[in-house]
Amino acid sequence: MDENKLKQRLELLKAMHTIVCAFSDEGAYYDWVTGWIPDEADEEDFIDVCENWNQLNEATLHFFRIVEEYKRSGLYIWGDDGFGLK
Repeated sequence: MDENKLKQRLELLKAMHTIVCAFSDEGAYYDWVTGWIPDEADEEDFIDVCENWNQLNEATLHFFRIVEEYKRSGLYIWGDDGFGLK
């Protein structure tokens, strides 16, 4: 696979992972890790998904289902001051 394409896919998947992890409802993370992304995923796990177009497509569709289901729970963004967004 083209290295640039893999890099773009990896950035997309990691961004989806970050958003799911930021939902205030832990159920979103549970749904994510019981779908296409392993619990405590590392770089290699993300690369494995990104190298397979069907897996990445399914993970993306799964992400959209999670966003739809949990969007009302709000996001918790970690930082120095630790604030939540609703």
